[in-house]
Amino acid sequence: MMLGGTMRLKGIRLCVARITVYVIYSVIFCSMPIAAMTIGQDAMNVSYFGHSVKSSALGNAQTAGSSLSAYHSNPASLASVSRSELQFQYVSSVESINYKNMKGVVPTRWGNMGIHWGWLDMGTQQRRLISDKQGRGTASFSNSAQQLGLSISRVINQWSLGTTLTRHSMRLDTFSSSAWSLSAGVKTQPVPHWTFGVALNNLTLSKAKFQSDSAALAHQFRMGAHTKTQLFQKPAQIMFDYVKQATQSGYFNVGIDSQFTDILSLRAGYSGYSDWGQLRCGLGLQFSTFYVDMSYQPVDFFSDSFRFGFGIPISIIQP
Repeated sequence: MMLGGTMRLKGIRLCVARITVYVIYSVIFCSMPIAAMTIGQDAMNVSYFGHSVKSSALGNAQTAGSSLSAYHSNPASLASVSRSELQFQYVSSVESINYKNMKGVVPTRWGNMGIHWGWLDMGTQQRRLISDKQGRGTASFSNSAQQLGLSISRVINQWSLGTTLTRHSMRLDTFSSSAWSLSAGVKTQPVPHWTFGVALNNLTLSKAKFQSDSAALAHQFRMGAHTKTQLFQKPAQIMFDYVKQATQSGYFNVGIDSQFTDILSLRAGYSGYSDWGQLRCGLGLQFSTFYVDMSYQPVDFFSDSFRFGFGIPISIIQP
């Protein structure tokens, strides 16, 4: 009896210690982006598009996620992936804007190595000058942006840790610029069926500069929780996020993922990010050799946004 009581006491102490470390980590990282906020810190703010199709359908509430789909929210999510995997997505956004993205993860003895690449096509515009306001004598031009990131994530004493180094580049007409950022995150499961995560994304290493103007990237702090439960007698996952981005007020994200059948998952989400529509939905189809994700987001003032993606496990690559 004494041995059983001692074991339970140690378990309670370990749980309290994990929660305490998580709270301290959250407070420290939450204060960093707030302290760093200054006017103009919004350069190359295209990271919103990098979220996976699954994440988008779930309101981007993926900070405590445990899959490649949560990679963009928290690099520590890669530590939970047990197999090599590739994921692709296409986003048809407002007007003529579209985004293409590839993510991948490979388990190794040093930890799980990840890569992501994204290309944002911001459409074609007519070049207009003061001397030619109608644009009759000038050609059209296109704007685009890219992101390329490398990550490493691993589990240390039941804590998932991850970091990502990303190069951002943007071209606006004849002007171009680039910047580097670092993202870091942590994830843990202090109690059964509950996972908690914290991430600080886009910590600027080098500023973006267009001609004589320079600015840091938009730092983003995220903290979230994820739980497994039952909805209508079906396995389900419910997730919550709080997000604070430089130059913006904090907001909450919520997502529900219900496994309707062995193949079909139904998803719904809400994001407090109010530039576009806040509600969204989607579905996932899981097959033996690949999976498919789709999401739909109604947009208040422009055309609606659709995302389509699929993922492929790569069993031929072994750690």
